[in-house]
Amino acid sequence: MKLKKYQIGLVLLFGIYFAFLIYLAVTSSIESDEGTHLLVGVFYKDMMKYALTHPSISDIYKYGLTYLTYYPKITIYYPPLIQVTRGLLFVIFGESYLIGRMISVAFVAFFILLLYHFSKLLYKEEKIAILSVLIFASAPIVIFLGRGVLLDLPSGFFTGLTAFLYLRAFKS
Repeated sequence: MKLKKYQIGLVLLFGIYFAFLIYLAVTSSIESDEGTHLLVGVFYKDMMKYALTHPSISDIYKYGLTYLTYYPKITIYYPPLIQVTRGLLFVIFGESYLIGRMISVAFVAFFILLLYHFSKLLYKEEKIAILSVLIFASAPIVIFLGRGVLLDLPSGFFTGLTAFLYLRAFKS
C-alpha cells in the first residue's frame, strides 16, 4: 500500500500531537480527581491479586468491603472496564500516575481512530473523516482530558464504539 503525501503528513502531524500529549502528561501536575481514579485502579489491582489466592466470591466480597472501609474515597460506580485495565497495567508496570496517564493517552489514540472510521462509514469520504478527526483532536478539552487520569475520553470511546458497531451492523 503506497501512502499519499497528505497521508504521510497526517501521520507526522499525529505523531507530533501524541508526543505533545505525552509531554503534557509527564510535566503537568496531578489533580485531585486523578488521585481518586488512580486509587480505584489500585483497588482493582489489589482485588485481582487477592482473588488469585482466595477464589471464593464471598471472600472477595468481604475483602472489597474491608478495603472500601479503610479507603472511603474510593467509589466503585465508575465504569469497571477502564479501571480494571488500569489495575492490570499496574500489576505489570507498577503503580504510577504516569502509567495511568499513558492509558488515557492510548484511549485518545483509540478514540481518534474510531472517529476516523465512524466518519468514513457515515459520509463515505476520507476528507470529511480527516477533517472531523482534526477538529476533534484540536479541541482544548480533548487535550486537557487526554493528558490526565480521567474517565471522560475512555468512556466516550466506548460509547462511540458501541454506536459505531451498531451502525455497522445496521448497515450490513
